[in-house]
Amino acid sequence: HDETPAAANDGLVEFARPEPKQAPKQTSANVEAALKVGALDLVADAGVDLGDVLAPPALERIAVSSRNGASARRRTVSELAPAAVSRVTRHMQRSEHALELATQFRSRPDLAKSESKAQSSDLVRAYLLIDAALA
Repeated sequence: HDETPAAANDGLVEFARPEPKQAPKQTSANVEAALKVGALDLVADAGVDLGDVLAPPALERIAVSSRNGASARRRTVSELAPAAVSRVTRHMQRSEHALELATQFRSRPDLAKSESKAQSSDLVRAYLLIDAALA
């Protein structure tokens, strides 16, 4: 007679496997925080020290020129910080990730604000450089 041997675990209850852990949901606050950090890192990775570019008098000139539109603002940023804009531009040309992040950050000018005055100042400078570099 042909009796197939039973598997060792035949008849045993199969225990439920634990569900694989899922990544935490991306809340808008998490996304915004990641974009802010990413923008600051992008500028730093390009070799630009935000503390050394666009001092308050330069920011004032940029504010005045921005009354004539975005292209006037970008032109003024490029005139006042040509090396920084060039470095950010080259970094985005070398890194698709940097370009994608820059594009996302530029589409959210509201992110250039922060509770911290120092971080807000850096975010404004990063926004202006990224915006000019993307032009």
